[in-house]
Amino acid sequence: PKLAEEANLRSRGLGPPHVDATLRLFDSTAATEEDVRVTFYRDAAGWCPYSQKVWIYLEEKRVPYKCRTVPLNAYGDKPAWYTRLVDGGALPAIELDGKVITESLDIIRLLEEQFPDFGPKMVPDDGYETTGEMAIDSLFRLEKELQSAWFSLVFYPVKDDALVKARDDFLAILKQVDHALGSTSGPWFLDSSASPSVVDIQYISHMERIIASVLYWKGLEIRGTGQYPNLDKWLDAFEERQSYTATKSDSYTLCMGIPSQNGPGYFIDGARNVSSHISGLNGAWSLPLDYKYLQESIARDEEEHRHEAAYSLATKHA
Repeated sequence: PKLAEEANLRSRGLGPPHVDATLRLFDSTAATEEDVRVTFYRDAAGWCPYSQKVWIYLEEKRVPYKCRTVPLNAYGDKPAWYTRLVDGGALPAIELDGKVITESLDIIRLLEEQFPDFGPKMVPDDGYETTGEMAIDSLFRLEKELQSAWFSLVFYPVKDDALVKARDDFLAILKQVDHALGSTSGPWFLDSSASPSVVDIQYISHMERIIASVLYWKGLEIRGTGQYPNLDKWLDAFEERQSYTATKSDSYTLCMGIPSQNGPGYFIDGARNVSSHISGLNGAWSLPLDYKYLQESIARDEEEHRHEAAYSLATKHA
């Protein structure tokens, strides 16, 4: 009954966020689909990290939107109607009052300007050009450095001393990220935020891919080791929010999907047992399932996920 009720609410644009939702009115009795100004275009697999940023933002701000999905290039050709609408078929994109915008941060900034009275403030008042925003610029630069170090570690065939250097560089930057999170009074990157800001959204979609992939290809455990306590608190805080749990992926899906976008990852011998566990090889997925190298949040909600999987299977193949 609960899942059927949620599906019914979802069909009317109401209820909690869900990957199958095509209309989000956020429990507003006044809004109708005809009133919705925003159409959000994301990847059909729900995997694209840049689409995820916009998706989380819309859910946190509670800006009503319609959602249409198209495949990533790796999964098939985009339909002609979309490539006519969006130059080059870029994802994500939004259509706001008939105008199409791409690039996740540009979309977020525009929506913040257009919907100032919706949800929490996600971009600080001072904007991006003032002295007060230098910290934000620095955090954005740090996120780019983290991505670069991640690429060097996982997606380049480095060995011996070069591998040690790539690993040490990556971990050093990750420590900087942990320190930045520890410099605020709450779990988020900005001290003034009681909820995620644009900075948190910029980090989270790639962070979940980083954590899964360095474990899978390099055997590096990041979460729950005690080495990055502020990062752990930040991830825990995100997993308390439906905007994130509805959009996040699992370690297996992330690691199987990453090569289609980033190129192949390169294993080290010490990671083989871990990667086999994540990918279900050698009986690793035998029941009862051992969650040691799988995402903890999945284990916490195992029964709920089992029921939803069964309900989805039954309703789609009835």
